[in-house]
Amino acid sequence: MAVAYATFANGGTRYAPEVVAGEAGTADTAPGKEPTGWFVGFGPVSGPQDVVAWAIDQAGYGAGTCAPVVNAIFDDLAKDLVGPPAVPPDPAVVASTAPVPPPPSPTQLTIGQALAPGQT
Repeated sequence: MAVAYATFANGGTRYAPEVVAGEAGTADTAPGKEPTGWFVGFGPVSGPQDVVAWAIDQAGYGAGTCAPVVNAIFDDLAKDLVGPPAVPPDPAVVASTAPVPPPPSPTQLTIGQALAPGQT
């Protein structure tokens, strides 16, 4: 991840740059257009918990364009906006979840018959 080291070293993610792994790349598109940049990062290396992939069409090189976006996403992950999934879910969560009602039955029409307003 040497090409994006500075991005993560200065970004203040919860992972030090030494424990985030990543790869940047570019993909050529049509002649006369800028290449598509991409970056994939995961961390920590010792026990990966988060993986982020980002691509920007005609953005240039991935290390300079996409790595900062991935760094910002790692910053948001550091705020623990989403906790780990609970499998199986807590019984209180299951009990508080209302069942989803089935969709309304479609109306049977005969040939040439029109639907009334609001009728499905």
